[in-house]
Amino acid sequence: MALTTPNWNATFAKPLLDQIIALVQRDQAAAIAIVNPTITDTIVQFHKGDAPRIQLPHFTVWAHSSQFSLEAQSARQSSNQVTVVVDVGSADQELAQELAWDWARIIDIILTSATPEDWWTPLAITYFDQPDAGTTSPPAQGSLMAVLPLQIVVSTAEVEGLDKPLVRAEWIGRFDLEET
Repeated sequence: MALTTPNWNATFAKPLLDQIIALVQRDQAAAIAIVNPTITDTIVQFHKGDAPRIQLPHFTVWAHSSQFSLEAQSARQSSNQVTVVVDVGSADQELAQELAWDWARIIDIILTSATPEDWWTPLAITYFDQPDAGTTSPPAQGSLMAVLPLQIVVSTAEVEGLDKPLVRAEWIGRFDLEET
């Protein structure tokens, strides 16, 4: 018999990635004002996956995995690990490291301060190569149960086409979903 109706309407982490991008686009100026008002370069280049760094700071987000609860019977419960990466300058490694820590805090403030409504409301979104991308298709209302920061890593990264390593801030978090 052919599939006619899926057992679950779970979308996993996919809509979270666009919602994260849209939240950062909407809230980065306010978070910068809190963390370090002297930051003048905002993120304009947003990607889901690796892409050429045309302008810094450069933003990348991806979902690593979705782990499911074996006990859940009436809903699909998952813990989704997501990493947000912000690459900053490389000219002065000491200043770049300070800037990377600022960006880690900016991302943390945006993602952990977002209200439940922020996570299920469609938001305007643009991509570097798609300036009129439209709005997000967020997770269903009430499906996001928790946003939990797990780790922040600041390091250097070798990037093709650049003669010096970039300083990179990585915000790694867990997004718990319950979808029917």
